[in-house]
Amino acid sequence: MAKTELIIEPDRFLTEGPLPGERISQVLSRLSADPRIGGVSSFAGLVRADETDAGRVSAIEFTAHRSMAERSIGELIERTADGYESPVLHVYAEHALGRVSVGEIPIIIVVGASHRPEAFGLCRDVLEALKAEVPIWGKELTDTGGHQWKVNN
Repeated sequence: MAKTELIIEPDRFLTEGPLPGERISQVLSRLSADPRIGGVSSFAGLVRADETDAGRVSAIEFTAHRSMAERSIGELIERTADGYESPVLHVYAEHALGRVSVGEIPIIIVVGASHRPEAFGLCRDVLEALKAEVPIWGKELTDTGGHQWKVNN
């Protein structure tokens, strides 16, 4: 089998503020122009109004060591994609920094591949690696004025 072409975007993975849901359809439009893509899988995470010891979550404030996080995301996409065989793998990953309120989107991942198993698998693998490895921290802000640091899960 020929070597896989890995396309990673955007150039910067971290964005200030909540992510627009339209981003998924924008990426899908670009992927649909590539005749090698046969399956696309996407994930958009939403901030939930969980009940915590500090009160009900109203928002999460995300912070990161920007250069370290950017480098880490790029490296983990390359490493994770290496386990998949497909003529093309297209990975879009973006994470919000700053305040993201309940119902808003802090993370979007879109993966295009030649076949659906690779698209589904790589989308999940990139998400799980990003949450486990990338130095992005979330401070859950609550309706009582309290806060607690979010544990990756």
